[in-house]
Amino acid sequence: MLSPDDFERIIISAAHRQNLRLQILARTGAGGDHPTLSNYPESQYLKVIWARVLR
Repeated sequence: MLSPDDFERIIISAAHRQNLRLQILARTGAGGDHPTLSNYPESQYLKVIWARVLR
């Protein structure tokens, strides 16, 4: 499972390799209609980073 922190590091690293910067606006995941289970961390597989690309 990819943790939210690892996901963010991958996104930022990819942007930096292209000489771009990101302004991170929000970090979200699944909506209310897709609950996660406390005993099943894999149910948190939906991750979203809303960002603006700065050149």
